[in-house]
Amino acid sequence: MGTNDLASKAKDLHELRSMIGELQAEAETIEGELKAFMDAQGAETIMAGAFKLTWRTINSSRFDTTAFKAAMPDLAARFMKQTTTKRFTIA
Repeated sequence: MGTNDLASKAKDLHELRSMIGELQAEAETIEGELKAFMDAQGAETIMAGAFKLTWRTINSSRFDTTAFKAAMPDLAARFMKQTTTKRFTIA
C-alpha cells in the first residue's frame, strides 16, 4: 500500500468514524425519547408495532475490586494479572 493509498484509507476511516458518532448520537436521542415516554406512561414494556420495548430496573451484585484493593492490598496484589494490548488511533 503506497503513501497515497494509506492517506486515502485513513481519511475514509476518519470520515466513517465521524458518521458513526453522528448516528450514535441520533440513536441515543431517539432512545432517550422512547425511555421518557415509557417513564411517563409508567410502563416497563410497551408494544410498538412489531417491536417490544422494555425499559426496567435490573439489580445485580458485583465484586467491588476497589474496596478489596483498599481493604487487602497485599492479597489483591497477589491476584492481579497484567495484560498487554495494542491500541489503534487516528487523529
